[in-house]
Amino acid sequence: MYIAHIRETDGTVQTVAEHSEGVRRYAEKYSEKLGILNILRLAAILHDAGKLNRDFSEYIKGGTNFRRGDIDHSYAGAKYITELAENTEGENISETACFIARIIVSHHGLHDWIDEEYRDYLKFRTDKKERYDEICSGIKDMVSDAELRKMLISASEEYIVLKNKIYGLCEKNSKRYSFYMGLLERLAESVLIDADRTDTAEFMDGITPREFDLDSVWESMHGKIEKMNAEFRKSTDAISLRRMDISDRCAAFAEAERGICRLIVPTGGGKTVSSLRFAVRYCKKFGKKKIIYIAPFMSILEQNSDVLRSAAGDGAMLEHHSNIASEIDSGEELNEYEHRCERWEDPVIATTAVQFLNTLFSGKMSSVRRFHRLADAVIIIDEAQSLPIKCVHLFNLAMNFLSRICGAVVVLCSATQPSLEYVKHPLLLDAEESMTGDYSEDFEKFKRTELVSDIRRSRYTFEQAADYAYEKYLENGNLLMILNTKKAACELFRQLKKRCESDKNNAEIIHLSTLMCPAHRKDKLELARKLLSENKPVICISTQLIEAGVDISFSCVIRSAAGLDNIAQAAGRCNRHGKDGIRPVYVINIGDERLGSGLGQIKTGQDIFIQLAENGGYDLFSNDAMMLYFRKLYSEYENDLDYNVRDLGTASSLLMLLSTNKERSCKCKSDLRYRGQAFASAGKFFKVIDENTRSIIVPYNREAEEIILDLNSDISADEAVRLMRKAQKYSVSVYSSAFGDMLEKRQLHKLSFGDICALDKAYFSEDLGIDNESFYREVLIF
Repeated sequence: MYIAHIRETDGTVQTVAEHSEGVRRYAEKYSEKLGILNILRLAAILHDAGKLNRDFSEYIKGGTNFRRGDIDHSYAGAKYITELAENTEGENISETACFIARIIVSHHGLHDWIDEEYRDYLKFRTDKKERYDEICSGIKDMVSDAELRKMLISASEEYIVLKNKIYGLCEKNSKRYSFYMGLLERLAESVLIDADRTDTAEFMDGITPREFDLDSVWESMHGKIEKMNAEFRKSTDAISLRRMDISDRCAAFAEAERGICRLIVPTGGGKTVSSLRFAVRYCKKFGKKKIIYIAPFMSILEQNSDVLRSAAGDGAMLEHHSNIASEIDSGEELNEYEHRCERWEDPVIATTAVQFLNTLFSGKMSSVRRFHRLADAVIIIDEAQSLPIKCVHLFNLAMNFLSRICGAVVVLCSATQPSLEYVKHPLLLDAEESMTGDYSEDFEKFKRTELVSDIRRSRYTFEQAADYAYEKYLENGNLLMILNTKKAACELFRQLKKRCESDKNNAEIIHLSTLMCPAHRKDKLELARKLLSENKPVICISTQLIEAGVDISFSCVIRSAAGLDNIAQAAGRCNRHGKDGIRPVYVINIGDERLGSGLGQIKTGQDIFIQLAENGGYDLFSNDAMMLYFRKLYSEYENDLDYNVRDLGTASSLLMLLSTNKERSCKCKSDLRYRGQAFASAGKFFKVIDENTRSIIVPYNREAEEIILDLNSDISADEAVRLMRKAQKYSVSVYSSAFGDMLEKRQLHKLSFGDICALDKAYFSEDLGIDNESFYREVLIF
């Protein structure tokens, strides 16, 4: 009896045969609609074949000196299937066996199939012979070669179908073909990893997967959304009627099969409810498994998650982001939440773009495990223009794979749509420009602003910009001014505060930037909303964090010159409900606002906007202008769309590593029988946001101060972890260079637990958050 696991609570043994059977059941269930059922059946049966030996059983029982990792239990199943293929007749048998072998070898971690020593890594692993005779005997006791051979032939038939499908998708482009085949491998790995971990958790901890009656879920959501719309229909003003018309068109769009489509709706047009209405109807009609809503910023996600929850209910929806975890006190509840976040089994998922992109490309096993949940889903990507430029080609190809190979439907939502179909590796969009059809009249009906370009050749100083802003505030009664840098926002805040004080003007001056912790920013936004609702004078000076999706409305907006997408999003914070006719959105160029290398993309966007504004001849807020802007932007960055990585030398991009891996393939020391992608290296390098930062806790309020005091006292590790979660809303991320500078100047205090630091209260400002020049290094953050 060979042992796979021993339950800690009662010593019950799970044999390798029992575990393999459990993993097979889950793998078949997860791969049922993916066209890889026999591939996964074989991988599941053989994935832990390396445990079929006495040494491993003794190690599990704790009776030997073997340590974790000493016994390679992943190589044997891979070796066995490749050897079996040598004596099996059929088309693509050997290639299919190699594909399955790679999945087996990777079920505890991704690999570079040509490693840093330019070796064929699969060959290196399958050349091993440790305990192999005993393992082979154990395999034959578990399943006959005849059964395995029959499964392998069926698996090769599946593989040929998918390979041909991918070949037709790649248009004879070898890089795309290799990339898509790599995603197919990630898909299969995802199923095996999820099945393996699910069966293990079920045996070890009694955690069983949650089951959902999807027909009932979609029916219930459909009823609730239609009830919402029935309430909306009671409003008969022109704007409300147009919103309902947009919603009805989105609902009608769900009547036919779709792939990748756009929802082009003006700001305030109700795209969240309309896209959800489409998604639920589509799932109901075509039997899709999941709705996944993705937002680039936490403010949008939290705001729109309430809409999704009102339709789905807590029992069928998972909101996956760090703010949720920070509010959970119970260790048991946190474990349950983290388990749900790793599995994404709920019918409705609301998450960040960071988590979504990590699911596609990160090397972390929790991210790989979730990948198969994207298949057969309706994926709503809100504010699609926020996609980082470095990820454009990776994103496009991944969306093509999900829609054409995995049966997913992808909806790009935005009033400012990026032209992702006009790059080297284009997004394969459906023929319809928008699910709403002709949207020109929608934009005309929702027109509430006009763009006024006050660009000057001499450019504005901070003082001149403050004078300009103060004048516009006096004309309009309230003002939002959005700057490109934290330094500019702080400087304009100070100057406008002085002007109001010298004029004895009672306007409330509010500053918003990432120098403030999330709780601080949230309170300031609530203050601004309250003052605006009471028609009290308010001036808000902010960085771009207020632009996309924040539900707030000013009579006048000034935007420091940036990309047209930024300016259009800023305009969405002006006259949001259309009550004041047409209101101005001013654009000025501030010379003192120096855009360093970290903000190169904003500088390029600024230059393109100025060029379009000077040429004139069309409405700069039109979709045509936006598409032209993005085409010019992507043209400027055409060499940066592959996710370039400096550390990689001549193989300079993740797209290369995830496809042909040209540099290593040329230097490989043996004849490769398959593609040599570097999945582990690519997964390690992939970061949506620059992680060269450190978090510090700021003494924003009494609760934050108490957390700091507790973390500086003698507490247990569990209590410290709980407090650190609660501290997230009082934390600010700063660059490592600034962090070191502040430590040296004793502006930070090291706390007793771990490597945690808190800001000295002397450097905290109620107006600005962290009030320190060290933090004025700027980068573009997605």
